[in-house]
Amino acid sequence: MSRASGSSLADSDHIIAELRRQLDERTAERDEALVRLTATAELLGVINASPGDIAPVFDAMLDKAIRLCDARMGVLWSYADDRLTPRAVRGASTAYAAFLDKGEFSPEPPRHDDILQIADLQNSEPYRQGYPSV
Repeated sequence: MSRASGSSLADSDHIIAELRRQLDERTAERDEALVRLTATAELLGVINASPGDIAPVFDAMLDKAIRLCDARMGVLWSYADDRLTPRAVRGASTAYAAFLDKGEFSPEPPRHDDILQIADLQNSEPYRQGYPSV
């Protein structure tokens, strides 16, 4: 085998490996988009089936978020007039659920408008310090 043909084979192997990597990347992106679209379609179905009753929509939103985030527990809050209100709860301890049943809470002023996901709430500093609405 000549040096040129060996180099050509190495180039081909490199191109094939790169194309496989790109295909795997696109496949993962497609699969993630499909999960999001399916969740959105399911949520729209709930909205359509419950005109005038927002509680099932909050429940469905939280269920989808928990599934998408692979979480064991979640709370969906609404924020209006400087008050937080828990609208849906899943997987909370009995004590935390009882605390949330008290109703509305006045949080610290928001620092930004981003959505926050805490990967492990029990390891967060506010939780360890006993801040109850975290």
